[in-house]
Amino acid sequence: MSGFEGAVRTAVEGTKDVPGQIVNYTVTPLYKGSELMPAAVQIIAKGEDGFNLAVTILNR
Repeated sequence: MSGFEGAVRTAVEGTKDVPGQIVNYTVTPLYKGSELMPAAVQIIAKGEDGFNLAVTILNR
């Protein structure tokens, strides 16, 4: 997950050439049946200036 979180951080902080932006960030656990441990997590991040990330990561 750290690669995806790093991309969000870069979008928020900006770079030398691109200013940072406000990013709406949501992580949702996805469960299978009545299991207590999530089968996966879904990350959705949308920035005000075009940053867009949507990924589902399986819990192994």
